[in-house]
Amino acid sequence: MERREDNREMAGSARLMRIAEGEVLGLTTEQAARALNVSVRTLQNYRVLGTGPSYVEIGPRIVRYLPEDLVSYMRSRRVRSTSERRT
Repeated sequence: MERREDNREMAGSARLMRIAEGEVLGLTTEQAARALNVSVRTLQNYRVLGTGPSYVEIGPRIVRYLPEDLVSYMRSRRVRSTSERRT
């Protein structure tokens, strides 16, 4: 069982490398949530509230996130001290 988890982690790392190299055109909500270390539901809430990373609507129920938008979102959330926290 532990070996299977190691293989999954290695596969996840390979995916992240491809993302960093720009090979991925769009991430699913699940992949984006994993990359940001948040739940899928959190990303769904962000979309409703308009507070999360930019996303692409491919169809009525198909959403994709561009890797550069996730990076941009993370950079926009950067703070230097607790007094800078967003409310």
